Amino acid sequence: MSWNYRVMRRDGELAIHEVHYDEDGRVQGYGAEPTFPGGPDLDELRANLQQYASALDEPVLEYEDDSPRACARDAAGEATPDGVWVFVGNKASLPSGVFADLAEAERWIARHAMSGLLTRYPVGAGVFEWATDKGYFKPKPEKVIDGHFVSRFTCASMAHHHYEAGRCVG
Repeated sequence: MSWNYRVMRRDGELAIHEVHYDEDGRVQGYGAEPTFPGGPDLDELRANLQQYASALDEPVLEYEDDSPRACARDAAGEATPDGVWVFVGNKASLPSGVFADLAEAERWIARHAMSGLLTRYPVGAGVFEWATDKGYFKPKPEKVIDGHFVSRFTCASMAHHHYEAGRCVG
């Protein structure tokens, strides 16, 4: 399973979405809403922007509003020993739920009509180590990697879904 950012056409407008692929490179799903760049510091933001820029070099995909592929769903949503889904509500500073599988998390979010972010976290590794081990983040040699940096580190390559009033919106 892999993913990247791709330009998608929806209602005559172009935007960048997360797109997930199966082992054979076929599109399995995509974010229902366009995504936007972010990161805990300028280096991570720059790396994220570079991923966005490479989407411009790929063919444009057509967005299908009624497609079951909208709001990317992938094998990472299944219960696995190496990852859990963590939900943090909008404007919350701490998680309010941790789940072994995506479907269970989504039922809980829908039942309470919550808004926030559901992210798949690795188990047995910090996000910084996970991202560097997978090659998603390469610190510059002059960058000071201290506890403050690592404690705030996040990675756009982690599977995640946004919810509004209990519905997945991206």
